[in-house]
Amino acid sequence: MTETSSEKKRIAADDQHFRDLLARLPAHLVAPPDAEADHASKFYKNHGGKAPEAARKERRAEAQAQKRDRRAAAGDAPSGNFDGLDDAAAATPSLATSAEPLDEVRARLRSRLDGFQQGRGGEAKSSKKRTKREAAVASGEAQRQAAHEAKRRKKRDETKAAKKAARP
Repeated sequence: MTETSSEKKRIAADDQHFRDLLARLPAHLVAPPDAEADHASKFYKNHGGKAPEAARKERRAEAQAQKRDRRAAAGDAPSGNFDGLDDAAAATPSLATSAEPLDEVRARLRSRLDGFQQGRGGEAKSSKKRTKREAAVASGEAQRQAAHEAKRRKKRDETKAAKKAARP
């Protein structure tokens, strides 16, 4: 296939026309920016910095270390067996070191338990709430059992009806 000069002129004119159209387009449409860089700037706001939670944890750990160091320097180092209870609880003797007979300890415990069961001022606590609650629980249990029994009866009747219908 040989190209004639008219075809070459037409191709050159078309080429010039397309180059002119490309020159009129904005640069961001012809060659879009890097997609990865755009994606990173759009969705990841903390470039190169630590997450706020990590920074907060580090600051807290440093503050605790400084506090520990200050206490150690002052001679107030916490003991290794610290259980978080008050000193008053540690001052009360345990049952094993007490010289009281076991019956007296039991009597004291029984009197404290009775005191807990009493209301304010020494009068007996109202058991109205407890009885209502117990009745509600019992009635709920009865309702559940009745519903379960009704389901069983219904299923049994359905199976009987299906067997009866299946007989010739």
